[in-house]
Amino acid sequence: MSIFCVIQNLEIIKQLYSRLQYDPKTGHSYDAEGVDIIFPGWGETWSIENLDERPNMFSEYFGSLVNALRKDPFYVSNFTMRGAPYDFRKAPNENGEFFNKLKALIEETYENAKQRPVVLLPHSMGCLFAQWFLKKCDIPWKKKYIKSLVFSSCPFGGSVKTVKIEASGDNFGVFLRSPLSFRHVQRSMPSLPFLFPDSRLWPSSEPLIITPTTNYSSADYERFFKDINYTIGYQMWKDTHSLVDGLEMPTGIDDIYCIHGSRLSTTEKISYSAPSYFYSGFPDQVPLLIPGDGDGTVGIRSLEYCKNWPGIKYYILPGAEHVRILSDVRHINIILKILNANITHG
Repeated sequence: MSIFCVIQNLEIIKQLYSRLQYDPKTGHSYDAEGVDIIFPGWGETWSIENLDERPNMFSEYFGSLVNALRKDPFYVSNFTMRGAPYDFRKAPNENGEFFNKLKALIEETYENAKQRPVVLLPHSMGCLFAQWFLKKCDIPWKKKYIKSLVFSSCPFGGSVKTVKIEASGDNFGVFLRSPLSFRHVQRSMPSLPFLFPDSRLWPSSEPLIITPTTNYSSADYERFFKDINYTIGYQMWKDTHSLVDGLEMPTGIDDIYCIHGSRLSTTEKISYSAPSYFYSGFPDQVPLLIPGDGDGTVGIRSLEYCKNWPGIKYYILPGAEHVRILSDVRHINIILKILNANITHG
């Protein structure tokens, strides 16, 4: 799953129920009193095929890929082909149960497949969750149970879009709603600061946010959160930003792939105007988004970092969008080739 893909459904999910409360003493977030949000369908592919409980083409996620794999008798949903949904609102450190369940799911799938090592296919933020998970697993376990790791649309070094959401919200295509109306819920999610741009890819000399009075770079996150009057967000960032080193190549897996899109307008910088009679100043306005290259959500410098890793099998798909890449026939064909699919396994 991915914060970028799922967060757009907050117009459907009651915002009051989705909002988290963060405890800086424990570094953990909690649902509102009386609210218990669950992510159903563990192990089932339907939980990742579509993001809406009423499946439709606009909310399709892994659906096209799953349907393509079903043509091979070897790949059976909830047996040799599995889904692993998690709480996208939270960073990896708050998804401890997920990792225990994922390890057991991998071992079970390995046995279901007559002791064939599995292929992991994470997408977007799920790639960082995969890195976190694999870092916790010892080399012998990975050698036994993991055949390949396929990163799709991975924000290895974070995304500028998350800074924009933290400042002014995002309506993710719900055009009749102001991005600001979503901000209070989105800010409560520790997974946003977890995905802030990495200073190793966005140096302090390069502003991310430009305002009439102050510019903010990757070295200014404390001042940024103070100026937007959300200082607990800085605590979230401190608690999460070093959980996963997205720039570090996973160890113990010999077969690693990296696939992403490019050549789509992607937020590279965010510019705010001075306040006027018609609108408020920073951060309470819809800013100008200065574009660069990327997949529409994650910038190219973050997506392509994996090509620096030795032995990586690297694919770039021009025009493939961050989420829609999963239903892109080029991406599907790469996955089918990796899996040697459409061949009956004995």
